[in-house]
Amino acid sequence: MKLPARVALLALLLLPAIHTTVAFDVDFGVAINDVTSSVSTIIGVYDPTCPDGWEYQILGDRCLKIYTEAASWHDANAVCGSHGGSLVMVQGFTANLEVGVMAFTTLGYGNSMWIGYNRIGNNYYWASGDEAELLDGFWSATGLEYGEGCVGIDLEVSGSCPWLLRNCEIQLPYMCEMRPILEDDFVCCNGQHILGSYECDGMEDCNDGTDEIDCQDAVYGGSMTGTYGEITSPGFPDNYYPNNLNCRWQIIAPFGSRIKIRVTDLNTELGYDVLKLYDGCGYDNLVEMLSGYYGPTYEVMSTNNIVKIQFTSDGSGSYEGFSLTWESVEEECGGTFDATTDPVDLFSPGFVLNNEYPHDEECVWILKVYKEDCGSGSRSGSRTGSGRRGSRGSGGASANGCKDDDVITLQFYDFETEYINDVVYVDDGKSPNSNRRLGEISGTDWEYMPGPFISSKSEMYIRFSSDSEDQYDGFSASYKSGMTQIG
Repeated sequence: MKLPARVALLALLLLPAIHTTVAFDVDFGVAINDVTSSVSTIIGVYDPTCPDGWEYQILGDRCLKIYTEAASWHDANAVCGSHGGSLVMVQGFTANLEVGVMAFTTLGYGNSMWIGYNRIGNNYYWASGDEAELLDGFWSATGLEYGEGCVGIDLEVSGSCPWLLRNCEIQLPYMCEMRPILEDDFVCCNGQHILGSYECDGMEDCNDGTDEIDCQDAVYGGSMTGTYGEITSPGFPDNYYPNNLNCRWQIIAPFGSRIKIRVTDLNTELGYDVLKLYDGCGYDNLVEMLSGYYGPTYEVMSTNNIVKIQFTSDGSGSYEGFSLTWESVEEECGGTFDATTDPVDLFSPGFVLNNEYPHDEECVWILKVYKEDCGSGSRSGSRTGSGRRGSRGSGGASANGCKDDDVITLQFYDFETEYINDVVYVDDGKSPNSNRRLGEISGTDWEYMPGPFISSKSEMYIRFSSDSEDQYDGFSASYKSGMTQIG
């Protein structure tokens, strides 16, 4: 007989004994295997399911996954949230040890990884938003010196896995947690779990309504996945749509992409029959509300890979309706790149396609001088979507990549952002540091372009942040190693 998931919490009863018998410098694997086998004996047979790529952790009854592609703390927590979870909560010595084992296996000793704990003022919080305590942490000797910040766990050779407060904008690998999937679970778009029997029962049990999306004739709504699709109102184009409609569609594109929606036809009863476009899983973030007649094609871009569409009509009057297409757009933002003597172009999201940058965008570029003569570095960088080889000038003579005094030059050619609210930060070094800030740039109508900005050594950190209000064209720039002029 399978026992309920909550029975796994009995494992916590083992923690007092574990605290007194396991030292910080023990063999990680042996310690954890002993603990988990004991817990398995206590709770009996339990067969939870985790999504592909996730690993089940018996202490805590949860699924864990390490993301090796570095991100800021808040961006990392957003990725975890897209799966219905959060950055991993580490409570207790044994949990810290087991998380450390998993991280070491993937990342190796000497690295760091975000976990779900941060400090705001004098208060401490888990990534889920719940309050935490200072004593919940396994702090290193200097772990609290930074003050406010987010916690990274250090994978030391000693095996102690100490905690350290860091600037939340630093890019680190991270670990997510989510609750396991039981056999009769229905998983909502936002990651919420409900009983499978609640699906299509006529009541919205998911906070985002996902459980009732696929319960009617597909012509009146449904779920769509992939990279492209078409949606029309019932009867389009030959017949008028019916009265008293409430059609809903959910589009899920590949993770990491955005969705471009093109409304090619729209003719509805003005003010009464309405097409609504929502960003994300739920109905909280209304992007656009269209009604009446629209002649030219209307386009809108989502901020993530999920969109909800709703079309409602009242009890009288109907027209041709609407037709739209959607497609996923791969638009990477930020990454780690090599700076060589050849200039490389760098753009804000959408600039190359003559689009305005998205709302609530957060992009980080880390530039490093390519050390060819030392045998280190990678010509292509960790991503290819945000930087490309350009021809802004010859770049001057080649420099010895092993020298400590190699520098990076950054030059802007176009710049237009919302003043004060949409900002580009340029810092000296590989991490954010206001004390080493080379530039903090926003606004329009430049008589002379900002810069050039020159690092003091071989690394430069660039961050672009936009809010949820106005959008502009963004910027274009080039970077290279050395101090010679670009273009």
